[in-house]
Amino acid sequence: MVVSDRYSDSRYAYQGATLAAHPHLDVEDPLDYVRDVHAPWTRPPDVTVYLDVDPETGAERAGGTNKMEQISFLESVRDNYERLIDDDPDRFVRVDANRSPDAVRADVERAVADRLR
Repeated sequence: MVVSDRYSDSRYAYQGATLAAHPHLDVEDPLDYVRDVHAPWTRPPDVTVYLDVDPETGAERAGGTNKMEQISFLESVRDNYERLIDDDPDRFVRVDANRSPDAVRADVERAVADRLR
C-alpha cells in the first residue's frame, strides 16, 4: 500500500490550470492534454481523498504568496478536480476541508479505513 499526499490527480489539476493560464499556448483542453501526456507512465490511484476547500479559504490558509495560492488560480484547479471527479466518481472521496483540522482528519481517517476494508 502506498499513501501519497500528491499524485496524478493533483498533477492534472494544477498543470491543467497552469496551461489554461497561458492563453498564448494553443491547447484546446489543458486538462485533457496533461492527462494524455502523462498517460503512458501513470497508474491511476485506487482512491483519491479530495480535500475540497473553497478557493478563498485555500488562498488564505496558504498565504497567497505565489501564483498557485491565488484565488483565481485555485478556482481553475478546483474546476479541474470537479472534472476529474465527474469522470471517475467512484474513485474519489470528497472531504469538506473548510472545517476544522480535527474534523477533516477524522473524515480522512474514516475514508481510508473504509477503503481498506
